[in-house]
Amino acid sequence: MKNNRLVKISKYLSKHRRHSPDRIGLELQPGGWVSVEELLVACKKHKFHIFENELKEVVEKTTKNASPSISQARAFVPTKGIL
Repeated sequence: MKNNRLVKISKYLSKHRRHSPDRIGLELQPGGWVSVEELLVACKKHKFHIFENELKEVVEKTTKNASPSISQARAFVPTKGIL
């Protein structure tokens, strides 16, 4: 995937997961987690479609990621500490 697409996805997710999850309809779970499916659906509803493989690539390439990789924790993505 092109690097500029990864950067756009990363910035979009950082903004909406960290600062305004309610703006795209995300309900955070304890510890700031959100399901991958819920995250992808919310993004799609707000005209920013992200495929799971793109999310996986962004998570794997993010150097700030202190959480398990998406392959290890497919059901949830933390809202803090990645991207």
